[in-house]
Amino acid sequence: MLIMDFSKAFDKVPHRCLLNKLESYGIDGSLGSWLKHWLTTRTQTVILDGEASSPVKVKSGVPQGTVLGPLMFLLYINDIGTNINHSRVKLFADDCLLYKIVNNKEDETELQDDLTKLQHWADKWQMSFNIKKCFLLSVRKKGHQITSQYKIYGKILEAVEHHPYLGVELQSNLKWDHHINQITGKANRSLAFLRRNLSRCPEQTKERAYVALVRPHVEFASAVWDPHLKKDIREVETIQRRAARFVKGVYKREDGIVTQLLKELGWSSLETRRRCHRMELLHVSLNGENSAITIPSYLKIPPHRYNTRSQATIINPATQGDIYKNSFFPRTITEYNRLPPDIRQIKTEATFKQALRTHFNYR
Repeated sequence: MLIMDFSKAFDKVPHRCLLNKLESYGIDGSLGSWLKHWLTTRTQTVILDGEASSPVKVKSGVPQGTVLGPLMFLLYINDIGTNINHSRVKLFADDCLLYKIVNNKEDETELQDDLTKLQHWADKWQMSFNIKKCFLLSVRKKGHQITSQYKIYGKILEAVEHHPYLGVELQSNLKWDHHINQITGKANRSLAFLRRNLSRCPEQTKERAYVALVRPHVEFASAVWDPHLKKDIREVETIQRRAARFVKGVYKREDGIVTQLLKELGWSSLETRRRCHRMELLHVSLNGENSAITIPSYLKIPPHRYNTRSQATIINPATQGDIYKNSFFPRTITEYNRLPPDIRQIKTEATFKQALRTHFNYR
C-alpha cells in the first residue's frame, strides 16, 4: 500500500484547468459563470510590520474554509485513477492510497507502473506529491520479508511499519496496539485537563465533559479497530474507569470501588459500545442505507433460505488465522447473527439502534 500526499494540494489547483474540468462535467451556464467569478476575482495581499503590499490576482487554489473549496478540489482530482489498470485508488480529500496484492515481481512492476501514472497525472494537471510524506506500508504475514521498492520523481518511497490514515494508525502486522497507545494517550491528557479545571463542578457537568471531550478519542472509527486482545481491551477500559473516579470524585483504593461507580453512573463498557457500533454499521450496510462498507452478495442469504432455527441473514465467511477471524466481517457477522430475529428484521437505522441499545442495556 502506497500512502500518497499532495504538496500544498488546495493551493495548487490552477483555476483555468479547474474551470475546464467543471465544463467537461456539464457545469456551465449561469452556474459555471458564477463559479468562474467566485474563483477568479480573488486577490491576496502580504502584510509585514504593518505595511501591506499591492493586491495581486490569485490564479490558483481553491478557497479554504469555504463550503465549496473541498468540493472543487474533489472534482479536480476525481479522474486521478482513470488510467490505473492494475491497482486500486482510494481518495478522501487530499489523502490518496494506491494499493494491490503483491505476490511476485510482475505484481511489483504493475504497482510501480500505476504509481508512475499517478505522477504523470500530477504533472499534467500541475499538481505534485510531497515525496517526504509519501510512504510504503506493506501488510504481510509474520516472518515474510518485503524487499519491494517503489519510486516517484526518481526517489524511493520510505517503507514504514505504521502510519496514520484518516485518524486511524494502520500497522503492517494488522494489529492495533500502536493506535490504541496513541488514542489512550490523548484521552488521558484530555481527562487530566478536565480534572485540573472541573474538579469542583457538579457531577452532571463532569460527566458531560467526559462524554464530549474524552470518550470520542477512544471511540472514533472504533468499528474499524475494535481490539480482541484482552490487554488492548483493558487499556481502553482504563480510560473510562479513571473517568468514573473523576466524575464521582472518588479516588480511594478499594476492591470493586470502580465497578460500583460505573454501575451508579449507568455506563456500559466501551467494549460493549464498540460491539454495538460494529453491528450498527453492518446492519445499515446490509439494508442499503450506508455505502461505507460493501457486503459481497454471496454472503447474503435470500429470505426463502433462512435457517428456520437461527434465521441467520448473512453467511459468515470461512477464516484462517486469528487476524482475519477477528477482523470486522467475520467477527461482526457472528455477533449479528446471534441477535434475536425480531431485531435483525428491523429496517430503519434509528429503530435498530434503539432496539440494540435496549438489548444490550447500554448508554
